[in-house]
Amino acid sequence: MQTVAIRSFETQIAAHTVTVYELRCASGFSVQLMNWGASVLDIRMPDKTGQIESIVLGFADHQDYAHNPSYLGATIGRTAGRIARGRYPLNGVVQQLPLTQGAHVLHGGSNAMSHQLWQHRAQQLSDGRAQVVFSLLSSAGENGYAGNLAIELTYTLDQAQHLTLHYRAMTDAPTLCNLTHHSYFNLSGNARDTVHAHQLHIHADAVCAMSDELLVNGDEWMVTDSDFDYRRSRAVADILNSADPRITQARGVDHYFIFDRVEAGRAQVTLCEPNSGRRLRVYTDQPCAVLYAHNYAAGERLRGGAVGQPYDALCIETQLCPHRAKSNGDHPARLLPDEEYRHECVYAFDVMNSNGKLK
Repeated sequence: MQTVAIRSFETQIAAHTVTVYELRCASGFSVQLMNWGASVLDIRMPDKTGQIESIVLGFADHQDYAHNPSYLGATIGRTAGRIARGRYPLNGVVQQLPLTQGAHVLHGGSNAMSHQLWQHRAQQLSDGRAQVVFSLLSSAGENGYAGNLAIELTYTLDQAQHLTLHYRAMTDAPTLCNLTHHSYFNLSGNARDTVHAHQLHIHADAVCAMSDELLVNGDEWMVTDSDFDYRRSRAVADILNSADPRITQARGVDHYFIFDRVEAGRAQVTLCEPNSGRRLRVYTDQPCAVLYAHNYAAGERLRGGAVGQPYDALCIETQLCPHRAKSNGDHPARLLPDEEYRHECVYAFDVMNSNGKLK
């Protein structure tokens, strides 16, 4: 039995010593994870010719992760996405969070878990898989949230090149919890091209309706006869180049795609890059995913001398639907002390040959 190899080393981010774990398959596929933000630092995989290249955006200098305004590779929480005016209903009372993005709150607030050191351990499983377990206690009052929230995130890699993320969280007081992952994927390798030519398929028949401030308003837009319709595979360019004002107001794709159903064993999102043959399939138990194409890139200094630019990669952020309130009107991400938050997402990577067949 072949095992997924594990090694570790250290790097510096701000004044912190950070541990990096590298998990490597026999194929040469590898993932680097670090305990700063429980983040993916790099993913490298072969193309159809066997050439191994990076397929996620990452900073050239690890020190740049201290700021990381685009959340490259990070774990996002307590709440992914935007909370309008920082207000949300909980137990019949409107709660107020400190504002961090103009008049709103983005991705959990300032210096949230994406910018913190997590506890960590690595382990080899008896079936050959490798795991890294990150844990964090988000204290009551942090970024305005009630309750002490204990979070555990386990990354597992197998020889089939399936990277599984399993989230668990519990609280001692009513709070919000909606976690996600923020890697930017570009399957062309080393971000040599934008993602316009990538082929995308999504099992979604609706997207969350949004205001011109990119805030969900409780409605849904059906995808039929629109550039949101990816129920059949088509180029990412179709949505990035769209003249639909619902898309141009976001400078491209930055929308919640609502899956037609949650179904075990079905890839909800599939992304392919024809030239390299690389393919990514995303499986999840969550009801939707945000797709975001780095629309607001800020010229980040990336690996290999690349510079961050709009549409140079695509995030696929599985999570709860933010517009579906609880039965009593509470925010959909409400978590109570007698509940456990769970979320699983599998990023499955493989390579197709020129005829569209698996190598």
